[in-house]
Amino acid sequence: MAVTVPVAAVPARHVRGRLALARGLARAGRGETRAARAELDSLSAIAAEVPEEMIIILNPAPALLGLAVEVLEGQIALAEKRFDAAVAHLREAVRMEDGLTYD
Repeated sequence: MAVTVPVAAVPARHVRGRLALARGLARAGRGETRAARAELDSLSAIAAEVPEEMIIILNPAPALLGLAVEVLEGQIALAEKRFDAAVAHLREAVRMEDGLTYD
């Protein structure tokens, strides 16, 4: 099943970031690492442009999107069988997640 919604067509930046994450994870899971890296590039660009004052639930959007970047980097590395890099990215994601605010 093809994903047909272009990331650029979604109006809210943080939603575009989450869409790029979902598509990247799906592509990495299918071993399509080149396509997953394209989604990672989109996600990284979106994360860099989201203002710090944008809050999603209780956390700054850049923190959440930065976490998403680490998760996707880790999953791509795992798909490429670069296990040390995968573990490093996923550990960083855990560290970042531990710093989030929960209610």
